[in-house]
Amino acid sequence: MNKKLIETVKKKLSEESSRLEKQIADLQGHNRPKNGSEGVEWMEVGTKEDENASEVATYQENLSLEQNLQASLGEIKIALEKIAAGTYGVCSVCGRDIEQKRLEVFPAATQHTDCRTNSATV
Repeated sequence: MNKKLIETVKKKLSEESSRLEKQIADLQGHNRPKNGSEGVEWMEVGTKEDENASEVATYQENLSLEQNLQASLGEIKIALEKIAAGTYGVCSVCGRDIEQKRLEVFPAATQHTDCRTNSATV
């Protein structure tokens, strides 16, 4: 694997990791649980039916967003671990090298295009 590509990808992944961590912290900060635990908490808007519906919608949106951000952050951390271990850029399905262009576009990729396409249709 090209050292320059590895350094470029590592920088991109680190920057994206910082951005996602900030987004998660901001989301949790606006919806900080009163019991001190992590994550999004239910926000009390009011007791009327339309206010309750708004609470449910807001909670679902925030929870979904947090889950997506956490999943993306997890993928990035795995890619950074693979860089550190020297196994970055190897397809997790077949063991072949992942295409350089794919890694440039999606640095957290764990499969090359053929395996990704085949596993998406299964």
